[in-house]
Amino acid sequence: MSKIKNFIDENGKVISWPSKRTLQKEIVVYIGDKFKKDIEYTETEVNEIIKGWILFNDYALVRRELIVENILTRDSVGKCYQVLKFTQNQI
Repeated sequence: MSKIKNFIDENGKVISWPSKRTLQKEIVVYIGDKFKKDIEYTETEVNEIIKGWILFNDYALVRRELIVENILTRDSVGKCYQVLKFTQNQI
């Protein structure tokens, strides 16, 4: 997390979206750690978890990046989300 510390406030919330792709990926992993494995989430639940950890307004960007980075997966109609890639805190 040391690389993204400038993007995280004292409460652990992401202040802004970094411009560098490598930092974006670290932010996505950081937020991905907030999801629990073996739980099915609705899109609304995913959005609320993301909103709880970011201070900027683009939760849809973060949701898409969680999918792109294979941290979350969703069904073909986008109603059911699950953790796909387990990060250290989810194991």
